[in-house]
Amino acid sequence: MRRIVGPLLALVLIAGCRYTFSPNLPPGIESVAVPTVANATFEYGIEQELTAAIIEELLVNSPLTVAPEARADSLLLVTITGYTTRAVAYDVEESVKKRELTVELEVVFRNLAAKRDLWRDTSLSERVTYYDVETTGGSGTETEAYTESVNLLAQRVVDRIVEGW
Repeated sequence: MRRIVGPLLALVLIAGCRYTFSPNLPPGIESVAVPTVANATFEYGIEQELTAAIIEELLVNSPLTVAPEARADSLLLVTITGYTTRAVAYDVEESVKKRELTVELEVVFRNLAAKRDLWRDTSLSERVTYYDVETTGGSGTETEAYTESVNLLAQRVVDRIVEGW
């Protein structure tokens, strides 16, 4: 009987435990202002897609509301600091087979009431590899790679805000 009671008790205790999500935000931070992402690269128009992805990610996967800066508790400043593509694989004829797109960001999350930065990351980046359409006939394009990297970066920014890492 004792052999059964011990494991049964452990099972009951484990079943009673559950994981709860608790954001790692300072007290008083309930809203965030997200101005249009700044673009320090020569790639025209990419900042709008990143801004929209970050706002959507905040609305879906964070407890924060998005508000104008005048009514927000915090401010998220994002700058695209790098946008580079490079060849990473060649075929036997030395034509480019795969390329890699790297998008780099500088991100600042600021507490507006305390007038101080909660955190700053000057080297947040994402790399996405895609097939070169011209030489491989593949379906991936630089635009699709950029969209994928934008979504991944938006997730990473919001994770950093909410989870603190």
